[in-house]
Amino acid sequence: MELNNSYEKTNGSGEINLDKDYLISKDKYEKFQNIIKIKDLYIHYNNCNVFYTSEDKSSVVLIGDVIDCRDPNKTPENILNEIIELNSLEKLLEYAKYLLGRYVLLNYKNSGKIEVLPDANCTVPINYYKDDKTFVVSSSTFIISDIFDLPISKESLKIKSKADNQHPLPYNKTMFDDIKVIIPNHYLKLDSMEMIRFYPNQNIKENSFDFVLNETIKIMDKVIAKVAKDHKLSIPITAGIDSRTILALFKDHSGRIPLYTFYNKGEMDSWDIKVPKTIATKFGLTHYTFERVPISSKKVDKLKVLLGYQENERILENAYTLSQSELSEHSFLSGDIIPIVKSNFGKNLPENFATLSYFITKTHNYSRENKYYISEWMRDVENHYNVSKFDLFFWEYRTGRWFPKNADNYDVFSDPFYLFNCRYLIELWISISREDRMNKSFHKEIIKSKWPELLEISVNPGKKTQETLFSNQYAYYLGSFLKYQIKRFK
Repeated sequence: MELNNSYEKTNGSGEINLDKDYLISKDKYEKFQNIIKIKDLYIHYNNCNVFYTSEDKSSVVLIGDVIDCRDPNKTPENILNEIIELNSLEKLLEYAKYLLGRYVLLNYKNSGKIEVLPDANCTVPINYYKDDKTFVVSSSTFIISDIFDLPISKESLKIKSKADNQHPLPYNKTMFDDIKVIIPNHYLKLDSMEMIRFYPNQNIKENSFDFVLNETIKIMDKVIAKVAKDHKLSIPITAGIDSRTILALFKDHSGRIPLYTFYNKGEMDSWDIKVPKTIATKFGLTHYTFERVPISSKKVDKLKVLLGYQENERILENAYTLSQSELSEHSFLSGDIIPIVKSNFGKNLPENFATLSYFITKTHNYSRENKYYISEWMRDVENHYNVSKFDLFFWEYRTGRWFPKNADNYDVFSDPFYLFNCRYLIELWISISREDRMNKSFHKEIIKSKWPELLEISVNPGKKTQETLFSNQYAYYLGSFLKYQIKRFK
C-alpha cells in the first residue's frame, strides 16, 4: 500500500513544517523520512524526536519531547528506562502524569496488550482508523485519509457549518467518519481500537488553595530553570492575566527573554499594546510590536487540507508573522492550559447546573449533530466521582479539542512551548474547590509571590465592565444561554 506524494510536508523554508507528524501501523510506508520497527509495528516519522527501548516482554516508544516535572534533568532515555520497569498500566498512568511536554507514549507488551497514551491535553493528536484488514494511528487525519482514500464527512461539514471556523468538532469526532481522535483522560487500546477513559477513576482528594499554589510554583521553578537553559525563548504578552503570569514565573530570566505583541494595521492604540509597553518600560524589558502579516488565500487553502480542515486563519497569521520577525528563532511561551484553574465554565455554580444544554452553549455550535456528540460525552463522564463535570468539560473540550487544534496551526510556522501541559498540575488545580478558586485569583497569587510589582499595572483595563457584569456565577450562567440563543438566530 503506497502513500500518495501529496501528503509530504516541506521543511527548512518556513512553510508547512508539521514536525510532530507520525504514523503507527503494521504496514510499512516508504514516504516518511524515518522508519523504525518495534515488534510487529512500524513507527514512521519525519522531524519529531522518537525514543524507544525494549526488553524481552515489553517495548516503550516516546514520540515528542518531555520533561519529568519532579526531576527536569532526566533525559528521555532515563524516563523510558524507568517506564519499562513498570509492571502495570496503572503504574504507567501514575508515572506519566508527571511528564510535562508534547508527546505520544506507546506501551507494547508481548501479551498483545498495546496502549497509546497522549500528553495531558493531546497536543500531539492520536487519530486512529481501522478496517477489515489493518489499522493505523497518526497525528494527522490527512495522512490517514490519503492512505485509505477516505471522503470528507458530510456530518462533520454540517457541524462545522453551524459554528465559527475556529471552533473544534465535538467529543472524539474528526472531519472523516471513520477516523476518531483521543481526547484527554483517555488512552487508545490498540488491539481493539477503543478509546478508554482512565481519569477520574476514583474520588479525588480536595487540596487547599495555598498548598496547590505553593506546589505549582515549586514545580515551575524547577522546570523553568531547565527550559530557560535549553531554549531560546520569547513571551507573547497582552493586557491580560495569563501572559503576565508567565512573565512573573520567568522573573529571574526576564532580562534575556524578549516580549512581543501582535496588532492589526491601525490598531496600535489598543490596551493590548499600551499595557505591555508600559510593563516593558517600567521594568526595563525588551518588547516588540509586530503588525500581522497576511497569508495568501492560496497558502491557506493548501494548509486547510494538511490541517484536516481545522485551520484557524488568525493563528496561522500570528505564527507566520512571528516566523518573519526578529524572533523567528525563538520558542514562544504560551499561557494556554492554566485558565482551567479559573473554573471558567463552572465558577461557583452547584454541580446540578452542569447540564447537557449548558455545555452545548459552550461549544458555540448550533447543529443537532453537535448535541448528539455532547450527549455521548455526558454518558462517558456519567461516573465521574467527585470531579466536577464543569472542570472535565473545560479540560476535555476547551483544552482537549480547541487547544490542540490551535497548537496544530501554530506548529506550521512557529515553535510554541506549553509550560503547563502536565497532568500533575491540572489535577492539582481542579483539586481546589471551585469556591476557593472563585474567591481568590490563582494567577494573581502566583504574580504576588513571584513578581508583585507587575500588579501595579492594571490587568485588562478595557474589560472591567464585562468582568464585573459576569463575576456573579448565575449572571454568567444565564448570559451563556442568552448569548447562545442570540447568535443561533442571527
